[in-house]
Order: sequence, then C-alpha cells, then structure tokens
Amino acid sequence: EDKSDLYTTLFEMYLHTASGKTDADREVWETKAKRLIEGKDIPIDTSNVLLLSELENFRDGTILVREQQGLRFDIFRSYTSAQDTAGAIKALRKYGPEEQQLYPAALAYFTSSPRILEEAGDELNAVLRRIDEDGLMAPLQVIQTLSANGVATMGMVKKYLSTTIERERQEIANNRRLIASFRTDTAQKQRDLTDLVTQPVVFQATRCSACGGALDLPTVHFLCRHSYHQRCLNQSDDNDDPECPICAPANATVKAIRKAQDESADRHDMFLDALARSSDGFETVSEWFGRGVMSVPTATE
Repeated sequence: EDKSDLYTTLFEMYLHTASGKTDADREVWETKAKRLIEGKDIPIDTSNVLLLSELENFRDGTILVREQQGLRFDIFRSYTSAQDTAGAIKALRKYGPEEQQLYPAALAYFTSSPRILEEAGDELNAVLRRIDEDGLMAPLQVIQTLSANGVATMGMVKKYLSTTIERERQEIANNRRLIASFRTDTAQKQRDLTDLVTQPVVFQATRCSACGGALDLPTVHFLCRHSYHQRCLNQSDDNDDPECPICAPANATVKAIRKAQDESADRHDMFLDALARSSDGFETVSEWFGRGVMSVPTATE
C-alpha cells in the first residue's frame, strides 16, 4: 500500500511538472508518467491515475488505463466527446476489428456536423463498407442515422445504397427461384401421392433389387418400384408391414426430422431463445413457422 501511494504521488508530480513546461520538456515528463502506467511490476492505483489524468488533461494516461481494462468503447467515446476526429479514427482502426460496435458509433459521429464530416474524409466510406460487409446495421438503420443531422448527402452514400439495393434484388430473385422450385416439387409429390392412391401400379421388374437374380415366387413388390425375393427380405407370411431396404434409410431420416419438428413445435422457450440470438428475426420466425411452432392444434372429438 505504501508503494502504491508513493508511485501515485510520483505520477502526480510528473504530471504537475509537465504542466509547467514547454512542448519538448512537457513530452519528457509525460513520457515518465506513461512509463509508470505501463510498468508491469509497478503498483499504482488505476482510479487515482484516471482522476489525476483528467485533472491535468493528460489524455494518454486515461487511454492507457482504459485500454488495460478493456474499455475500448470508452476510449473511442472520449475522443468523440472532445471532437478529436483524428484520435477517433485512430481508435477506430485500432479497436474496431475487435469491438465492432464502434462502427455504428463512428457513423453517427462522422455525420454529426459538417466540420467533423470534412475531417473524416474517406473514412465515412470505409465505415459504411465495414457495416455493410459485417451486417452490423440494417440499411434502414443506416439511413436513419445519416438523416438524423442532415449532414450527409445522397452523393456520399450513393455507392453504399446502390450496392445494398443490388444485393437485395439479387437475394429476392434467388428466393423467388427457390420458391418456384419448391412449388414445382410439391406439386409433383402431390400428383405422385394422388396416383398412388387412385391409380393401379404395374410392376415390371424382372430382377431382385437385393441379389440381382431373376424374380420368382414368392415376390414382394413395393410402391417405390423396388421388387425382391421374399427370402432376400427375410420376409415371413405373417409380417404384413415390410419395408423396402433401399428406401428405408431415407424414410427413417424423414421420420426423424418430422419427429424433431413435432417435438420442437411445443418448445416455445427454444423459439424465443433462437429469436433473441438471431441477427435476422424474420428468417428465424419463418424457419420456426415451418416447424409448426405457430400451428393451431386440430380439435378432436
């Protein structure tokens, strides 16, 4: 505790001495103060360092302490509060890859006034590109942020908007093709089911689907168009529910998927948890809607 008090007092003396010096000498004393904060084996109270740094307007000390404590957003906010655009850009480039929420905050700051927007320069486009690539904000949120102060013009965000609109159009076109494909497959399956129920089936297979030998009686035919010797199925006359060995694995998979969907349909807690963690709420709702989580139970007598 005594060492901590001594080092804190020494830090205060360095800052006090620096405040009365010219630029060159001031940097020397501030460097001494920074070494105290950066020292791994130096016991110094961080709360006192923050307080003394604020009192002496020693921003490097404040930033170092916050960086050590992982308070990257606070570092960026300290630059924006002081309207230090160059410092904010430097902090964004340094901490942005690990603290992605800095990019939406930077977008709001860069478009807060004409002077700051001019100082930011091309950094605004870099922020928009990063937001778009990582999906940090929806396009509507970006537009709302840009229109809050009326500083950014359409020309500045034209490239971002055109890229976003083109990507949305492409996604819509892909979804429409996928929907058309699903509808075609569904209609074909419905026709196949109708034919199986209402039309006779002609079996013309001449060889066993299991052993490949010529078919002879007793023979077992399945509606999937596979035919077998009864002996190849280990089929006895008293078993009235045989299953095609070739199609059985795929059928079992479909049954398991359907069973899982039926079970998850009643797990509303899982649906709410998935919705809370999802970045695309509409997609999550659509997925769970397909599982039957919102289906109305059929009334039974």
